[in-house]
Amino acid sequence: MLFPNLFLNAVILPYSVKKENKNAVVVVVAVLATFALMYAGVVSYSGVSPPFYTVESGSMRHSDDSRLGVIDTGDMVLVRDPSKIGIITYVEGHEIGYKKFGDFGDVLIYERQNDTPVIHRALFFATYIGGNVWTSMSMSHYSGAWSGNIDETIPGEEVQMTGKLTFEHFGHNGRTITVDLDRIAQGLSEGDGGYVMIGDNNSVADSVLVRESMIIAVAAHEIPWFGCIKLFVTGTNTGEIPPNSIFWLVFTISLMITSVIAVNVLYERVKRKRE
Repeated sequence: MLFPNLFLNAVILPYSVKKENKNAVVVVVAVLATFALMYAGVVSYSGVSPPFYTVESGSMRHSDDSRLGVIDTGDMVLVRDPSKIGIITYVEGHEIGYKKFGDFGDVLIYERQNDTPVIHRALFFATYIGGNVWTSMSMSHYSGAWSGNIDETIPGEEVQMTGKLTFEHFGHNGRTITVDLDRIAQGLSEGDGGYVMIGDNNSVADSVLVRESMIIAVAAHEIPWFGCIKLFVTGTNTGEIPPNSIFWLVFTISLMITSVIAVNVLYERVKRKRE
């Protein structure tokens, strides 16, 4: 019986192990290929690489708690190239009922010089015509409450604006916001046009005019909580993460792991029954 045992150990068992290893390699390669194809599809849909951005600040939050459909600290967003979907501002969205991430208009990711990308909502489009004077076609159709140094007599129904503008009953929480056009005008040239931006959690508009060349992408879809992983790894603004985001992140990951284990157990049971 010695020879058969030696043959079993020397030939059959190594062959069996090699076969299992080959099967494992095939599974790993298949999984990696699937993820690669999925990522390529997402990039194609997005038109931007990378197609995902992590929200690192609380400027877009609507409350202290994380909410689905709203951009909170620690969320990720799937973005798209503006040429694929276009841009609708808050003012335009207010008139046609178009909402994104809990408020009117689109949310843009734009780059500032020597700074991280900013994710804020496009308020309205305006053109700087010099002498701290601005014009805007979309503001002539805005039915919300706003005031400031305004002249609506320009041909073509454009609104002429200077100084500070005030918007009342604005946004998801009906707050009052201000737009300092003189501050935004600094460094601009006559004819420069772009978007006036504001965070959903802010009461003052951004101090920069976002021209098309500055726009990285338009936020399209929310992926809640998973950006928290990056923030914890990098130690970035972890204190701004809503507490319930951490709970839901742990719950979701635990559910995913449990689902994988359950599927594997079920597969093994079916396999044994067939044998």
